[in-house]
Formats: sequence, structure tokens, C-alpha cells
Amino acid sequence: MKLSMDMIADALGEWVLMKKLCGMGKRIYSYAKFCIGEGAQTQKEHVLVCTKEQFWNLIDNSLERLDLICIGIPKEREEKDIHSLKLMDIIFVKEMDPWELINRMGEIFARYQNLDQEFQKMIYHGAPEQQIIDYATEIVRAPLCLMDMNHNAIATSSNIEHREDALWDVLKNGYGYKYMDIIRKSEPKLRVLADKKMSAEGLSNISGQYIKVSILYRKNRAIGALGMHKVGERTNKFEKYTLDLYEYIYEMLTEYFRNYQGNDFGKKTGVGKFVQDVIERRTTDEREIDACLEKLKLKSSNADGYQMAILYNTEKTWGGLWCNEVLSYLDIVLRHAEFIEYKGCMIMLMNKKHISYLGWDFRETLSGILKKYRVRCIISNPFDSFLEMPYIYEIIQSIRTLSEKAEGPVIFAADYMLEYIINLMVKDGYKSSYLHPVCKKLLKNDKKYGTEYLETLKVYLATQCDVQDSADLLHIHRNSFCYRLRKIEELLGMELKDNKVLEELMFAFKCLQ
Repeated sequence: MKLSMDMIADALGEWVLMKKLCGMGKRIYSYAKFCIGEGAQTQKEHVLVCTKEQFWNLIDNSLERLDLICIGIPKEREEKDIHSLKLMDIIFVKEMDPWELINRMGEIFARYQNLDQEFQKMIYHGAPEQQIIDYATEIVRAPLCLMDMNHNAIATSSNIEHREDALWDVLKNGYGYKYMDIIRKSEPKLRVLADKKMSAEGLSNISGQYIKVSILYRKNRAIGALGMHKVGERTNKFEKYTLDLYEYIYEMLTEYFRNYQGNDFGKKTGVGKFVQDVIERRTTDEREIDACLEKLKLKSSNADGYQMAILYNTEKTWGGLWCNEVLSYLDIVLRHAEFIEYKGCMIMLMNKKHISYLGWDFRETLSGILKKYRVRCIISNPFDSFLEMPYIYEIIQSIRTLSEKAEGPVIFAADYMLEYIINLMVKDGYKSSYLHPVCKKLLKNDKKYGTEYLETLKVYLATQCDVQDSADLLHIHRNSFCYRLRKIEELLGMELKDNKVLEELMFAFKCLQ
């Protein structure tokens, strides 16, 4: 394990009298070398130890950057000269025998080397995520959290106390519906960081503590994130040595996930292909489907069943930064849902119980988010078997057309099932076959005498037989409407009060639409 000068200064602790660290140093040192002779120079991986008597001579004669640990503070020149030295990291320690410092440096390098060797073993033997995070916490000495891209905490530091931090409490206790608003408002958003391929550091808008978050990748695919939380004063930034150790932890986790064989992070990799195969009827064997569901941990009891939703943008295909807020919200609220990009849309697959308990609050909150980006969501009726999925998908696609004029962005398929069924029954050119005898009679009269009885009856039924509303829609006086209604009843030889007849007429008008 290579150390930075900031890490060395931290490890020397009370021995440090003064330090001048430019903050540009990397983790490059693995050995400490004592300066012997006037022309001694450091090598790339060596940090040079000198006395205060040797200090200025080394500085004056060096042809390259020097990072030094100096025993004592030189007196030959004014202190301001020390601070004027640019692009140099210098640590000044208390007066001591040089070999005492060299021995201490050897102990520091050996301790970190042992930590690194043990960590390497855990990484390459695929230790559980919780064990990895707990060991990493011992190294960095700050609370760590390993999250998936759905903001679910996979592992959090169990060996460190971290109090009075709302965000950390949520991570430790699990998100769930209870903490939906906290996580939805939390910054940064993991998907935004992934899209921009960047890390984030700063004050948490939830806890007020400093946090650092970096996205973890596997085969160039964002699979999760490493988060670090500040301990201590809320306004203090992370120390440079803490950030150096964090970067080391991040590098090790990157290596860990490069060869990752677990199920939690990797379980979603095959979901998209599986759902696509089922929808396109390439997978039709029930036993094969059940086996895949078990493997992908999507198996649901028949008592629960499934629901599918399709999210789409009314102006463009799915994808890009515009959808991050939508997905971030859904990831939090529906933490067990699967999201699959398919034919320019986003398919959301969930257990029935995971959406049914959310109720109208979910619908209203989701509507507000979807409106912002002109995204619509059509939610299917529940279904018990994945064999039904091709039909469910086709129904949703049909309802997508039928619901074009719907006011809200959240649409439930159940509200359009009658129109869908009628659409299946009534083909172009054959609509007259479904015309009710009453409608045929009124249509014939309208054509012969120029009346508007068919439209009048249609409006009357659409308003639930409300005379005043019907008159208003037709832009005629109430008395004129009542006159038309009497004429219709005389022509038909019946009163429009029979519920069965009214239902039949309503269905007939649906067929004509």
C-alpha cells in the first residue's frame, strides 16, 4: 500500500511540530530513506528523512521536487521562507535521534502494508460485503456505506458510532416507505453521478454532515456506490489523509466488483433479457420461466401476483439525464421493482403488493414528478403468471393509444378495459353490426328529416341522464332539450327509464366511437 504525505503526517501524530503540505501529493511512498551525505536524493517511492542542519542544503541543491520529513525546524532562514517553497510537501517533527524516526516510519509502512495484504486477501477471496465494509472502516476510520443504484444500503459500518445524522440513520435502518421523502430529497442522486461519471463531495442536504460518494462500476455498468460520512464537527471538511484512504478503499472495491460473483448486485443483469424474451414469446415454457424467476429472485406467490407499468416520454424516447429524477423517485418508493429499457420505453415490473399499498398518495406524488418531464405511466391490471406478460404488454400498448387525451400522467389499465375490449370486437367496416336497433332507428330518422336525435341521446347518456348538463353541452335551452327527448321517446315508443336498455345503448355508443 502506497502512502501520501498527508497519511504519513496523520500517522506520526504528536511527533509533528509543523507541516507544509501543498495538497498535490499522491500515494506514492512505500519506504523511508535517511539522508546520508550532501548529495543524497530521494527516489520515486522513497520519502527522504533529514535533519534541520541538512534541510536548506538539500533544498538548494535539489534539481527536482522533494518531499521531506525534517527533524526539527531549521533556524538558518526565516520561517516564511519555508512556506514560500512551492510544490513541496514538508513535515517537521520534534527533535530526536534520526534512527528513532526511521524506525517509527518503518512501523507505519509495515502497519499499512499488513492492512493492505489482509484487505487484498478479502477482496480476491470474495468476502461478504459487510465484512469488506467493516474492515475498510478500520482503515479509513469513518462511517462507510455500500449502496446499490436503487439507494438500498447493502452494507454499512457496524463497528463505528455515528450519531445525530438523519441520513446515516436511514441507511442503517433501511429506506422503506417511511423514509421515502428523506431519500427522494437527498443529494447527490446516484444516477446523475453515474451519467456524468463523477464523484461528489460536500455537505449533505439532509444531515448537514460532509459526505463523499463515488459510483462503482462493473464492466462499465454502474452497479452501486461507496459513501463516506463525516464524524465530528458538521462544518469541517474531510481531512486530506482521510480522502487518500477513501480513494484506496474505492480502488479495492473497484477490483472487488471487477470479479464479483454475488447475487445481490448482479441479479439484475439478466432481468432485462429475460423479460424481453417472455414478451416476445421466445420463452414460453412455464417450468423454464419458473426456474428463471427463482434464479433472478423475482418469484412471487400467486396470492400476490405481479403488475407491469410502462413509462414513456410523449416527445422523445426513454433515456438521458432528464429521466434521473423519475427513476430516483421510483427506485426509492418501489425498492423491489425492476426497471428494463425496452423499445424506447421503460418497463417497470413489480409485485402487486408493492404498489397496491401506496394508494392515492403514490399516484398524486408520481403525477407531479411525471408532469415535469412530460412522462406518462400506464399501470397494468394484476396478473399471476409471467406467461400472461405478452398479453399484458399488448394491452398496455393499446391503452397507450386509447388514453392519448387523458388528463393525468398516471393511467390505470383498468379504467380503459371496456374501450380495449370494444376495440378488439369492433373492426373498421363492421361497426354497424354492433349498432343497437334504437340507434339505427334514430339514425334513419336523422338522415330523412335532418333531426339530431342520435346525438341528443348520446349526450343524454354521457351525462348520466342529466337534462341540464345535456342542454348545456348541446348549447340549447333546457325546454328545447326536453322537447327533443319527448320526440325521441314517441318515435321509439318507449320511455328512456329502463336501466337495462340504457346500459345497452351506452355500450352501443362506445362501439361507435
